[in-house]
Amino acid sequence: MLLENSDVDIFVASKIGSFKHIKYHSEASKNTKKCIENLVDIKKLQKDDTITRMVWANEEQTEILIGRRNQQVQTYNTEQAKFTQTVTADYAKGDVVGLGKYKRRLITALASGVVKIWSKKDEVVINTGAELDTLKSCEENRSVFATGGKENDIKLWLIGEHRPIFQAKNLANDWLQLRQPVWVTDLCFLPGEGGRLVVGCSRYGYVRLYDTRAQRRPVVNVEFKAMAATCVTPSFDDK
Repeated sequence: MLLENSDVDIFVASKIGSFKHIKYHSEASKNTKKCIENLVDIKKLQKDDTITRMVWANEEQTEILIGRRNQQVQTYNTEQAKFTQTVTADYAKGDVVGLGKYKRRLITALASGVVKIWSKKDEVVINTGAELDTLKSCEENRSVFATGGKENDIKLWLIGEHRPIFQAKNLANDWLQLRQPVWVTDLCFLPGEGGRLVVGCSRYGYVRLYDTRAQRRPVVNVEFKAMAATCVTPSFDDK
């Protein structure tokens, strides 16, 4: 809840590659153009600087991970107000579609379906089997992350394991005995469940909830086939 006389820090990423900090005030009269700060030099932006993914790197929200179309991954420190690390995820083809961090390990996912876990001691590369649209880390247990994409149903992974710890199973064939198409566009973990409940939405117009302890098929399936879903997130209410 936004209380009176309070400030909120908002960070915005764009398709042209700009990265902005907005100091939003609950008192509308205080919001001016001076509250908007460009954190990168707009004049130096190139076509491939498009920001394709932006996530918090930690629970304290002191670090932001930014992925660009040119496969550059940057870490921005909100306390120091500067970029502290830059790596290039050129280990496979495709845009950066997912980012995460576990302790000192960086997790990157490319659209071609390849995930890499970076650390100072070693680097682990995982092929998820098909194209990827998203990767999400579990905030309550950052050693767990989920992946999904076009004909690449939801998989849960544990850092240190080379095979998924959970792999979703598609719905049964339709009444014509045709296979149900799969296209996971976004994921989220429901809070308070330790990574047990994961939700995926689809460009084919459905939202599915999985309970990894119960079964591989979704325990809840909501369809709206006339529309495509591009993102999903938990609400402020439980589940």
